Amino acid sequence: MAVFVWVGIGVAAICGVLPAVKPPRVLLIPLVAVLAFAAWTLLSLTWTESAERTFAEFARIVGYVGVLILVWIGIGRSTWRLVAAGLLTAGVLVCFLTMLSRFWPAMFPSDTVAENLKTTRINYPFGYWNAVGCWSAMTITLCLAYAGHARSAVVRGLALAAVPMCSVGLYLALSRAGIGGAILGSIVVIAMAEWRWLTFIQTALAALGSLIVAFVVHGHTEIVKGTGSEGAWSIAAVLLLVSGVLGLIAWSGGRAGLGERMRMGTERGRPLGVATAITAAIAFVAVLFAFGGRAYDQFTGKDVVVIANTPDARLAQLNGNRHNLWDSGWDAFTANPVVGIGPGTFEFWWSRSGANAEFVRDVHNIFLEALAETGLVGFALLLVFLFGLIWAAWRARAGLSGVRDGSRGIQAGLVAVFVVFVAQAALDWMWESTAIAVFALAAIGVAGASSSPRRNAGSSASKSVGILLAALLAVIIMLPGLSNQRQIDKSQAAFRAKDYKQSLTAADQAIKAESWSATAYGQRALALMAMGDLKQAQTAIDLAEAKEPTNWRWPLISLQIAIQEGDAERAVAARRRVIELRRYSRVLGQMSPAIR
Repeated sequence: MAVFVWVGIGVAAICGVLPAVKPPRVLLIPLVAVLAFAAWTLLSLTWTESAERTFAEFARIVGYVGVLILVWIGIGRSTWRLVAAGLLTAGVLVCFLTMLSRFWPAMFPSDTVAENLKTTRINYPFGYWNAVGCWSAMTITLCLAYAGHARSAVVRGLALAAVPMCSVGLYLALSRAGIGGAILGSIVVIAMAEWRWLTFIQTALAALGSLIVAFVVHGHTEIVKGTGSEGAWSIAAVLLLVSGVLGLIAWSGGRAGLGERMRMGTERGRPLGVATAITAAIAFVAVLFAFGGRAYDQFTGKDVVVIANTPDARLAQLNGNRHNLWDSGWDAFTANPVVGIGPGTFEFWWSRSGANAEFVRDVHNIFLEALAETGLVGFALLLVFLFGLIWAAWRARAGLSGVRDGSRGIQAGLVAVFVVFVAQAALDWMWESTAIAVFALAAIGVAGASSSPRRNAGSSASKSVGILLAALLAVIIMLPGLSNQRQIDKSQAAFRAKDYKQSLTAADQAIKAESWSATAYGQRALALMAMGDLKQAQTAIDLAEAKEPTNWRWPLISLQIAIQEGDAERAVAARRRVIELRRYSRVLGQMSPAIR
């Protein structure tokens, strides 16, 4: 998708469509920071444990930059609300498809993720339940902003009516972080709303309606566990009723202009707002004192909760593997505090020193991952980038203060979407979930561009050329990885079909596309093994291991080759190396502690 973004930018530049606006200078802060972060990632190729994975992370950043550039040079004060409405529509549509995939699964592809991982948590269309939770939370947040601030009363009604539907996916994902994200997003929307009291009341009503729908869903086991469609029509009927009531309330409020009519003057509103904030803070501290200790013990595995035989019972406890991953991420940072172990390589660190056998690629915390993989330098650049985006959006907000037409409330929703994303990324690998990150970056990009003026006609020819050159460079950067992955997929498919010659040909094409790809050499070795050419297979796997010396997969394949050749000494050495790199290897019978 990122390639298409940059190709689109290049084509628009050729046609003279871009740049269409003059971005504010404050956007240079996050732009320079993310470009420096990309440069630092590229520089880390000189010390990383895997050039293939580090270059993939570099290409990922380049793709994300493309999303921001497209927004910043193409959207301004006259068009940003249209784009924001497009984001809302896309968010709601995806949530609708998510709900349909559980209600009537026969309409969708088979759920291979659930089959392979033996889980009942909904993951369509992202392949990961917490990504569904994050998307749902971001969409709910934007819906609440539109429900209180859209110019059209009909749009307000539709936006509030969509909240319970989006909450169905949030509930079925059983995502604790997603639920927390929805709560956080609601708070940010209310705090930044143009008409706070209306937004607060509608948020409370939407929360009540969502709880009613979730309670009904909870009563239909086949829907919750994903084993059938029984109860789907009953849930749909309740959902339509609840959504209809909420939509009618928001529509009526919009028609009556309740937002402005409920607005309090500074003399009354400020003391009430302060009192509300103090009350909320006291309540938070009370809850923290009452439950914080036990919650921490559950999170760290000191207090193991026996989960009832219902999927949603996990929402009532905090056991899991996060604390182990975060401890390991911190250990990786302290081992290499300045430059890190290399972007994209935490999997190798965890495999050789992790607390248990769970397979992971990421720290599940964007900030700890930055510290572990890119060191203090990368961490600092990432912070400037993320919070620079928020600061730019806050500065743009000042340009929307002239007229009370709901614009600041809509912009607040866009900012809240990004805040939800950052919070979720601090708990999971949302940065690596492309669709989630693009949605969030587009939202905050639009928020930052909401006050950009149109550029004067005929004044941007040289800038169009610069944009075109940047687009060409970005496409050149991303093409090797895309071509490599395409050929590896073809090689693996041919291997599964036992067409080993075709598998070898595709693996060789992958090597040509990206010569630093250890995976391509590993795939070549497997094809050669299947064809009986063990000597060439060992040569290929030696090259793979030279490119990724800490990846346990390569000595494992070397072990298989040694066994087939009858070389006991080399087999013992390879086995020892696998155990060294994969601390708890189920393949080799290394027992793992329980995940707590």
